[in-house]
Amino acid sequence: VLKAKADAPTVVTGTLSSGQTSLTLNNSAIKTTSVVDVYTDVYGVAPVSVTVTNGSAVLTFESRSSALNVRLEVK
Repeated sequence: VLKAKADAPTVVTGTLSSGQTSLTLNNSAIKTTSVVDVYTDVYGVAPVSVTVTNGSAVLTFESRSSALNVRLEVK
C-alpha cells in the first residue's frame, strides 16, 4: 500500500475567465508562511502578483482573451 508523503504539497486549482485579471483560490492549507508554486496551462504565462493570506491566495494576471487554467501547489 502506497502512502502519501507527509511533505506532499496541497494542490488547489481554478480557472481565470477570459477578460478577468484576478483569481482567488481558497484552501485551509494556504498560510501566510506557505511556499507556493504557480503553474498555468499556457507556457510562459505567470501571475503579475500573488497575495497570500491565511486561507486564500489572490493571483493577478494580465488580461487575457481566453480562459487560463491555474494550479497552485502549497507547501
